[in-house]
Amino acid sequence: MQSENINELGAALAKAQAVITGAKQDKKNPFLKNNYATLSSVWDACRAPLTDNGLCVVQTTEYNEQGQLVLATTLIHSSGQWLKGFTPILVQKQDAQSMGSAITYARRYSLSAIAGVAPDDGEDDGSQATSPRGNAKEGQPIQKRQPAQEKPKVSAGVISEKQVNLLYARLNGNDDIKQQIEGRLESQGIENYKDIPREMFDRIIKFIDGEIAKKTEAASCTH
Repeated sequence: MQSENINELGAALAKAQAVITGAKQDKKNPFLKNNYATLSSVWDACRAPLTDNGLCVVQTTEYNEQGQLVLATTLIHSSGQWLKGFTPILVQKQDAQSMGSAITYARRYSLSAIAGVAPDDGEDDGSQATSPRGNAKEGQPIQKRQPAQEKPKVSAGVISEKQVNLLYARLNGNDDIKQQIEGRLESQGIENYKDIPREMFDRIIKFIDGEIAKKTEAASCTH
């Protein structure tokens, strides 16, 4: 959605994006063992360039025509011109913590998209460029460069159907943990359990078991 005209907004955004830097990957993901840019880092990357060019971003929640909760992200120019996008807020467990996490997740990606902010890849010291894959997805463990005559030691395959079923069994009745995992997988461009890299499986199981143990311990302390 947008205002009738966005010529002034577009010109201002072009100037802002010329100086917007990559968002620093300032937090470590305990599940996937990689760094990622938080909402605060994304704001730090774009706040000043947007403000200097008469632009601001407003993010609010609302319900769409289908009754689904969505995040509305509106880019507004001082001229009154505006541009708006919507992102579904996916919450599997209806509690305050899950809702807050889902909203923050949606805000981070929506702000990045509307302002044109990308993660800062400058801290990998060139390791991504030397990966055998060449264009490995952001955040995935980077394989060490292998001699031309050797194959990478880390398998590029995905987990088996048996392992997929094991994950579903582990997550049965643990929707809060399931949401954490799926959100973090999505941030790596993994949209389906069957696409999880084989070398990641043990870390996922360890994470799930650790979170279940924490929940069990917390529950026992309340009785």
